[in-house]
This record gives sequence, C-alpha cells and structure tokens, in this order.
Amino acid sequence: MLNKLLPKGSRTRQKLQAWYFNTHVPKAVTQNFIQLSDEKINHLKESLARNIYASAKAPDSPEVQQDSEELALRFQNHRVQIIPWLQSVRPLKGLRILEIGCGNGTSTVALAEQGAVVTAIDLEQGLLNDARERCATFGVSAVFHLMNATDVSTLLANEQYDMILFYAVLEHMTYAERLTAIRQTYGMLLPGGLWCVVGTPNRLHFYDSHTAMLPFFYWLPDELAMKYASFSSRPEFADRFGSNEEFTPEKELEFARWGRGVSYHEFELALGSLKKLNIVSSLAAYLKNRGIMYRIIKNRSVNGRFSSFLRKQYPTVHEGFFDPFLDIIIRKPPDFKE
Repeated sequence: MLNKLLPKGSRTRQKLQAWYFNTHVPKAVTQNFIQLSDEKINHLKESLARNIYASAKAPDSPEVQQDSEELALRFQNHRVQIIPWLQSVRPLKGLRILEIGCGNGTSTVALAEQGAVVTAIDLEQGLLNDARERCATFGVSAVFHLMNATDVSTLLANEQYDMILFYAVLEHMTYAERLTAIRQTYGMLLPGGLWCVVGTPNRLHFYDSHTAMLPFFYWLPDELAMKYASFSSRPEFADRFGSNEEFTPEKELEFARWGRGVSYHEFELALGSLKKLNIVSSLAAYLKNRGIMYRIIKNRSVNGRFSSFLRKQYPTVHEGFFDPFLDIIIRKPPDFKE
C-alpha cells in the first residue's frame, strides 16, 4: 500500500521519511552533525569523478550527480537510523570501532562525527581513496586499510576493538569466507564488545530486493538460481548469468560475489547456539519502539506480516533474524572462550 501511494525514491516519500526520522533522532546525535558548504559538496563530487570514474566523468555529469544523490541518501540513513540505533546500546564517543566494508565512507563519517575512533577496511582502492577524501572534507579522521575481511585477524593481529561492524558485506562472501570472518573478528572484540551486522539481506525472506529483484530467489540452490537469473528485471545481472551458463567453480564464485543473502544459521555455526548468544538489539525492533508511525507501517506491510509469520514459527529465535535485512547487535560475554 505504501509503495503504491508513495513510490520508493519519490521526493514526497523522501521528505516524509526525512521529517519522520529527523523528529525521532536524539539531540545527543544531531548536535554532532557536521554541515558542509556548497564548495565542500562540490569537492565530494570531484572526488567521486576522480577516484571512482578515474576522471572519465566530469563532476557535473549525470552519472556523478546520480551517485552523489544516492550517497547523500545513504549518509542520511546512517545518521538518522543506524547511528541512533548503535548509540542506544552503547555511546559511540571514544569507542574503538573496526568497520568492515566502508565503501565510499558515508558510514565512516557518520561514526567519526559522533566521536568514534574508526579503523575502516574495504577491498577497492578507489572506494578507500574516496572515503579518505570524504572524511577530510567533513573534518573527521579515520584509519583506512585495503584488505579482505578474512585477513583482518592476521594483518591487524595486535588490535582489539569495542565494536566491529560488517556493513552490507557478509552477503558478498562465500560460505567459507563468511564463517572465517565472523569467527576471527568476534575474537578481536574486547570482553563486552559489540559485534554488529548492518544491511545484509536475509535469505529467509521471500523477495530478493538486493541482487535479482525476484521472489523466492534466495531459497533456490545456487546452480538453479544462477540459471534462473535471466528472468531478473535487473539487466546487468540477467545478462551476466542464465540458463546457457555452465556452473563452473569460477562462475559460482562470481555469482556469490553479487550477493546471495545470509541467515541466522551462519551465526550459529560460527559462534555457537543462538540461545547462548547475547543478541541485544535489532534495527527494526529499535525503530518500532522509537515511533508509532514506523510500527504501524511495519505491522501492516507485506514484509512486516511475513516477518511476524516467521517469528510465530520459531519464537526461540531473535526477531531480528526474521526481518528482510539483518541488522543485529551481539554482545560478547566477558568470559567468552574460543
């Protein structure tokens, strides 16, 4: 119903969402927001053109303009949803945070402007360069490393953190990489530290809104899913895979990199029984408690009703594992033994 009345991406919906979230964001968070001049906003566009497009596009080109708008929306989402949620569990000021999958640095800035001490990693040098410039433009600092999530426990072997964040990255790993990254990074947390996953599509949900834009796609075996990809409404995805493609190990890896979703099963395999994990919060639960409007929309939406159905089937599993996207915070116990 909401999508019919207010289509995703429409200016009316964006204004409504901005009003709603801004009226519910704690002052302790908003007072730290850094505002940019038009000159600095233009500098961010120049950084995008230089670092992402290797200067092949002008800062005022449609491609750079579109990317700038998308990053601005992403930054707003971090500020008014993710940051208040994290802050509700533990104040961010002074926390040593390892951010895995920093991308263009919108989330890095959102964390750093709240006083967090951020170490950020990503696999693409261009993204890291843009993230570094973004932080400098906002006047905040962070340490950046080019590395894989499975390498952090080796390359950052002597480091420990108060919080570790996986930002929309677990779904792009293979099964083996995912388990390794979860186990190793959990071990790098200080006792009582917070291990968080943000924005990872949930394979238990009926619709893949991340990669294929198809119903029930996450539920298909990888080989069947890859061959069925030609039915996707996403041209670049449909053209890359399909029924004529041979399911080789190389193709299987490429397919996994596009994103296949994650569920609570990996967490249980990597860290032990869910009953013993201290899952302290999920984003959807936080937002429902923050305002009645979100609660009403969530409860009446198709996604909300499906999540509620799943919770009724497995009431012993934390409700956050049944949302369309996994946004979960787990606290490491002081007496945790690997």
